[in-house]
Amino acid sequence: MVRPLSNLRSFATNIIKSFFQKMGLYLQYYNPSNSETALISYLLNKYDIKTIIDIGANEGQFALKLINNNNYNNKIISFEPVSSAYQSLLKNSKIKQEWVAINSAVGDIEGTLPINVSLNSVSSSLRKVKSHTIEAESGTAILKTETVPINTLDNLLKQVKWEKDIWLKIDVQGFEREVIRGAIETLKIARVVQIELAVIPSYEQSPYLEEIIAELRTFGFTLYSIMSGFRNYETGQMFEVEGFFIREI
Repeated sequence: MVRPLSNLRSFATNIIKSFFQKMGLYLQYYNPSNSETALISYLLNKYDIKTIIDIGANEGQFALKLINNNNYNNKIISFEPVSSAYQSLLKNSKIKQEWVAINSAVGDIEGTLPINVSLNSVSSSLRKVKSHTIEAESGTAILKTETVPINTLDNLLKQVKWEKDIWLKIDVQGFEREVIRGAIETLKIARVVQIELAVIPSYEQSPYLEEIIAELRTFGFTLYSIMSGFRNYETGQMFEVEGFFIREI
């Protein structure tokens, strides 16, 4: 029997998916509905983003992905408070003239604060990590503390050159509320906000996703998409998701 071409493609796809599933892998189509990289590319182009503001940049992993996977060539401003991570960020930023690295935490005050440096570095936070977070990922445990500078985003952006339209990425391990409150003027002109949303907060005194959604709504942002984030892989319980918000002009 002759199978239609579309049926043959479907048949072949199912065989390939079954093969990967037996190895514990899941195969899916690459598009903005199921790929964060594809979603970012779509939004970068749709809103003609001229400046990426990366708060909580760690060693610059997010910016490197933008450059290598999304072919992003415009301005990047990265903020990282932890001294060891900042040194790596500064080194990585040298690959691109339009990439600026700033050694500072971002919040709603100007001064200094102690930060908890995690074993895996990327989970370092101005908040204390909760026990269920460490149970899900041992690398989130606190290694040491250090004192870091902190300032508002509105103040920090006065020190550097940038262009509209802005993409604001916030990865601050439970300090989201304070970042937003110190970014009043910036949020008025930003087009996209990418931020971690807590289903169950991983850090003490951290906001739930409902609060952040409501807060961003006051600036005219609409929740556009949610991508999978941090979970306990033993139990399947989700703790955080990655939220993408847009503001239409």
